Amino acid sequence: MHSLPGLQLPAPPSTTPSRTTQLTPHPLDSPTSAQARQSTMAHSTQKYAVNVHGMDPQHLIDELTRSRVFRTRYYVSECVALDARSLLDKAICLKYAGGTYGSHGRPTPFICLLLKMLQVQPAIEAVQAMIANSEFKYLRLLAAMYLRLVARPTIIYAALEPVLDDYRSLRVRQTGGMVRMHMDELIERLLVATELFGVILPRMPPRIVLEENGLVGPYHSALGHFSGTGPTADEWKW
Repeated sequence: MHSLPGLQLPAPPSTTPSRTTQLTPHPLDSPTSAQARQSTMAHSTQKYAVNVHGMDPQHLIDELTRSRVFRTRYYVSECVALDARSLLDKAICLKYAGGTYGSHGRPTPFICLLLKMLQVQPAIEAVQAMIANSEFKYLRLLAAMYLRLVARPTIIYAALEPVLDDYRSLRVRQTGGMVRMHMDELIERLLVATELFGVILPRMPPRIVLEENGLVGPYHSALGHFSGTGPTADEWKW
């Protein structure tokens, strides 16, 4: 089990049924209604989670995608029982990123875990630690996308801009198949685009507006020390 710095979660409630519950079932509690109630609880946002942008956090992913996620074997078998700590171990095992794929819009494990993160709402400090740790690139991208959905613009820019210097290749599953993309490209989309992997990103003010209001400092790229119209061949050598 990997530790998440700064993460403080309440202890999960006991799952041991009481003697009373076993001996006195509700007369109208049919197997079908009990299963439906259990399914609703599995798909619900945790009670300790707070609203984001005025809504239930998991509603940042559209209803159609959520319903597809809830029906996938991966979510049912691997994600339902996850909390913020165990989700970290599952995310480390990701082999590719993406939203939905195929003619029927089948959700990827990446989008399943993103939805679960929205349900369990890990501490922002823990998410920032995931982004700062470059060892697991798909975990880093997952945390970056989660942060982009829920955090304030100043926090987003501060956490994501350093990742623009990460040029590693990632596998992304799309409708037409698997493609190669780069971490800096995906992070840039999170900062400037309106959607990624089919998920609509909340509106965010341009960086220049925050900079003019003194909310963020000037951005310094890793290429900022180059002079002239562009880097020379020698400067591009690693």
